[in-house]
Amino acid sequence: MISPQPWFHKDENPTTPTRTSSSTTTAGIPPLSIYVIRDDDLGDDAAVTEGLNMTFIPSIQSIHEFVAWSRTMFSGTISPQSVPGNSSTTANDQHKDSSSAPTTTRVLSHFRAIQQAYLDGSDMVIISTNQSMFVNSNNPSTRAFRWSELSRQIDVAPFGWEALLLDIDNYQVQKHLQALTQDPWISWFTDYGSASAYVLSRNGMKQICTMIMKLISNHTTAFQPFHEWTDETTIFKNLHNVYVSRWSRSQKGLLPSPVNFLRPESILVLMSLRIDNQQDFQMELTRLKEDYHAICQYHPVCDWELNVVLTHSDLLAQWNQTMEEKTNNIGIRYHVTVTADRFNKFTFVSRFVPRMANYDRLLLKDADQRLRGFPWLSFLERSVDATITGPLREVRDESKVQFHGPNTVTYPLHHAAFWRQSSSLSSFFTTIRPLSVPFIEMYLVLIPGDFAHWFFSQTLTSHFINQSLDWGPDFQWCAAARDYRSHHPGCFLVPVVSTHEDTKQIRKSDDYVTEGIQIIDRFRENATFSRWLASGRDHWNKIIKESDLKDIKKKCRATFGMKNFDLQDCANQASQVGYSYQESTREYPRSIYSGSAVAPNIYFEFHTKLPKLGDSLTLVVSQPTLLTKISRVCTSIPPDRLGRRESSQMRGTIGI
Repeated sequence: MISPQPWFHKDENPTTPTRTSSSTTTAGIPPLSIYVIRDDDLGDDAAVTEGLNMTFIPSIQSIHEFVAWSRTMFSGTISPQSVPGNSSTTANDQHKDSSSAPTTTRVLSHFRAIQQAYLDGSDMVIISTNQSMFVNSNNPSTRAFRWSELSRQIDVAPFGWEALLLDIDNYQVQKHLQALTQDPWISWFTDYGSASAYVLSRNGMKQICTMIMKLISNHTTAFQPFHEWTDETTIFKNLHNVYVSRWSRSQKGLLPSPVNFLRPESILVLMSLRIDNQQDFQMELTRLKEDYHAICQYHPVCDWELNVVLTHSDLLAQWNQTMEEKTNNIGIRYHVTVTADRFNKFTFVSRFVPRMANYDRLLLKDADQRLRGFPWLSFLERSVDATITGPLREVRDESKVQFHGPNTVTYPLHHAAFWRQSSSLSSFFTTIRPLSVPFIEMYLVLIPGDFAHWFFSQTLTSHFINQSLDWGPDFQWCAAARDYRSHHPGCFLVPVVSTHEDTKQIRKSDDYVTEGIQIIDRFRENATFSRWLASGRDHWNKIIKESDLKDIKKKCRATFGMKNFDLQDCANQASQVGYSYQESTREYPRSIYSGSAVAPNIYFEFHTKLPKLGDSLTLVVSQPTLLTKISRVCTSIPPDRLGRRESSQMRGTIGI
């Protein structure tokens, strides 16, 4: 084990990328140019409108025109044989060219504008199809981007941005963005669509131009990839760091000043990172740096403890060398172990239980859940009423996730695309209305420090942390939170989105599920843990696991007898399902139980409330280990199989 060491430089300010100053030049014109795509030819390609530097780009009419123009501009010369549209081009190619023109040529017009801006040497550029979107005035009644305000928003964009989308076209996403109170930018996802205008950095332009010329050089006549470009999202799919502004032209008035919203909470962040090869070092360190500044810029105390797991010893020397280059501390401390085996993340978490109560909040985070581009301030604001909160997640280019069938994700309800595609959840997403639930996953979860100390002091037993799986705590913490703060919801699922890189660092063997169930069963041997597991694991988990909204409705109605489906009501009823155990003070006659008693006249009472009927059932057991079996039996009884007459006969005390 290597002792913790600090890294990164305190004085670095990666929230502001290297760029030309946004201060105005002579005549009050910022150095950021606007390239406007026009269907008509205005003649002047370097016009200045209302004091803003605009270049007008004629729209592309065909794929062949675009390819020919690109080759000419980037290579300087082209041979007659390689010009698309000449005699070597087949009739089939020309048919494809004309048939795809209405959608494809619109996209290619954007690419032409980007190429021109890159060739002109622009460091940053705005691409738009509407010159009236921008004015050089502060008239609050004007439905356009005020230049001075836009420049300030660009200055606080996430570090390393390549594209910034302004005035997103998707109405549902627009409403969601307007509900964000303080976060100026959030990550872009494929099904957000395109925007009326967008800003590109020099690096973003370079990546796009390189991609285009590579495609052109690999396709001599048909240019099939271009025929597949039917909307502007193609532009941004080729970039890694794309963000969306929460402000649109439909909002009148000036943008709020992007001041530094300091928060009073002290934060402790715990995460584990598995590294398999040297190529991952720089990528992972860059992500850590970006995510650290994404939230720690708002908190006076923000400490990160990083569990670095190297899969083989050869990586250790490289890691030490890399860390020596990071001489000063910005708050992240690392702890290194070398193992190729599967590991339990809570083994690392257990080391910090004594410190948790010293912080206002504990953030548990998977390495592939990003904080850069995550609306942290809005997430905190929606987290006040509940004890534990977690966001939705989404893989950027897989927004159309399979939510039904054999390839479905485990918990569709925890994926943002599921909310946008479901009519019952759409209003939750657009207004960022949290859903009170009895279970949230552990991929990114915010927990009060005092509760975390209380909860993990009990659940992170020596037996559990010596396991190689981390199953169990996440199924219990929502119910435990209701015990800890009885007048508050246990868990909130907040409909803001964290980007999921999905690096698949968890190694799942054939016995992965079997071992997990065994760990859960061991937890059930404790009466308190078994009661906590009842709502999260035994009920809500079964309702939402691998279920689309249609399946969830069906399961809610069958389990709780709901006539009119309401997801929040279903979650509330699942949260109320629980079991209480107590050591009995009464002496029961021998005839009502079987088996040997743990001690003379000491038995355990098991109380449950049948979810659909509201009838109480008390079971008396002589051995605590029987509680596991009882819990399984009771939670597996379909309530619709129990009639009033049958359930009334079950009232009373039954010995086992």
